Amino acid sequence: MKKITRDVSVGIYDNCTDIARIYPDRTVATLAGVRWVGNTGGYHEYKHRITGAAHQRILAAVARNAELAWEIIYEAAR
Repeated sequence: MKKITRDVSVGIYDNCTDIARIYPDRTVATLAGVRWVGNTGGYHEYKHRITGAAHQRILAAVARNAELAWEIIYEAAR
């Protein structure tokens, strides 16, 4: 397993971290965000399991450039 991280700011929450754990058969991304309930938003972590062609692209990208891998992760998590 390989782990990559990225520091992000989410709404009013500074110094949050997005984490991607890259396994041989899947990528599990934990992405920081805001969950809204009525008028109130609170910090929330969204988990995404990425498999298939997107995962293969992440494996190839992480060997060259972690920033490129993050672009693929964010695209797959939409």
